[in-house]
Amino acid sequence: MTNNAISYTDIIYKEIIKEVKSLEKGFLYNTIREILLEDDANEQITIEICRQSGISPDAYIADDYKIAYGVMTKFSDIEFESTPGKDYVRSVSKMDPSNINKRTEMEELKLIVLVSCTLVGAYFCIQYIKDQQNKRNKKRSENSRRPTPIPIPAALCLIVPANTVGRLTNGSSINVDDLSYLIDSTSDFICAAKSEADSIEQQMTMSDKIPSDSIREVYIRIDLADGRNLIGKKILYMIKTNLQIDTDFFVEKVACLQNLNGLKFFNHV
Repeated sequence: MTNNAISYTDIIYKEIIKEVKSLEKGFLYNTIREILLEDDANEQITIEICRQSGISPDAYIADDYKIAYGVMTKFSDIEFESTPGKDYVRSVSKMDPSNINKRTEMEELKLIVLVSCTLVGAYFCIQYIKDQQNKRNKKRSENSRRPTPIPIPAALCLIVPANTVGRLTNGSSINVDDLSYLIDSTSDFICAAKSEADSIEQQMTMSDKIPSDSIREVYIRIDLADGRNLIGKKILYMIKTNLQIDTDFFVEKVACLQNLNGLKFFNHV
């Protein structure tokens, strides 16, 4: 046995044995209760652990040893690196209850103490796992009940030089790369709900004739099915980073400005 294993096992054994060594029956039951610091008035966890493991408070040490041996047999094929008590586990085949003359009373008691610690640890491990599962299930349930956000139709309105418009016309579509290019060329912009964009547009004087080779200010309106992440943004970078990259955008209007009166509602770059 490694030094650490000896140290841990002996410390636990010495602390527990002085409390239960005088018992004639229920050694395994009372060892578990002692580890849990429970007493006659409060032994719910002890009762639950012992009920699940078939441990009786009236069992003699020979019966307790059989149960302890059965528990450790389940671990006998596992390779442990530095687990306290690993030598007990590896030698469990030599501690068969029928080989009563091949072990000392201290060996019996130490195995029972070790198994008591194992059962108590397993109980709290299971409780922890159940608690974490309940938390995950509760979070999933809350997420499933969370209402789907309602889309907010919006309009992205840009003022760009006429020579950047290209072949865009009313009703055409534009992909995210071409829209990003227009945004980079923008001098003024606003992203607003469709109703607000309609109101602003009515206060602007525009012409459908666009001189393609000039730098005259051209108004481009892009309608968005859902502009929740764009409405009210005042920085172009925030507009670009919140665009949907897997969709085409609908060009509602392209027109040349006749004057700059309506730009008071826009964000100037």
